[in-house]
Amino acid sequence: MSGRVYTLKPNLSTYRPPLPSKSSPKNEQEKISFKERIVEAIENFLLLIGVIAFLVSTVGILYKSFVYFQLRSEKNRLMIEKNLLEKELNKMTSQEVLMNKSRALGFRAPTQQDIINLR
Repeated sequence: MSGRVYTLKPNLSTYRPPLPSKSSPKNEQEKISFKERIVEAIENFLLLIGVIAFLVSTVGILYKSFVYFQLRSEKNRLMIEKNLLEKELNKMTSQEVLMNKSRALGFRAPTQQDIINLR
């Protein structure tokens, strides 16, 4: 059997041509009942509502994600700026810098006479 191709030829005894339909396509459409049309319309409407709800929720989730990541990047930027400002403040208010500025303005270190004890 290998290597041989057998063809099957239909004979006239098994072949039956399709019967011509007596009704036109318009009559076949009219056979669908009004109830079936209403059910189909309701199904299509519910499907449309479902698709719209899906799209709206997807857009809402995308917007919330965008806002979240935008706030997160803003927070990181502000934390870096805060650290830089704290370093600058610590440098400006260090004891050596304040002593140099006070001497330049004419201040002097307090002595024992300058201190008043309140008891």
